[in-house]
Amino acid sequence: MSYCRFAWDGSDVYVFPSGQGIECCGCKLQQNYTAGTPEEMIAHLALHRRAGHYVPPEAINRLWHEIPGATTRREPEPTTLTIASIQLEVALMQARVEELQKKKN
Repeated sequence: MSYCRFAWDGSDVYVFPSGQGIECCGCKLQQNYTAGTPEEMIAHLALHRRAGHYVPPEAINRLWHEIPGATTRREPEPTTLTIASIQLEVALMQARVEELQKKKN
């Protein structure tokens, strides 16, 4: 059973367990990423979120519960916080581009 699928619940990623580990099939960041542990896949999905890709919170929660010894429920990051961080990063990049353009001229 997959953790999340393209377009299902708005997901931009497709993650499922396989014989090699946990796969991010058709990964938009790198070609078919495979993690050896749930922790590695959670970190990989964080990169997707930072890139602006939607990863359903349920996928993170399901991976979290597969970590041996994980007993504390981890609340997913609120969507508004993710959007705010992306907007901040975009604003910082735009400011940097403008600064570099001024130096060039």
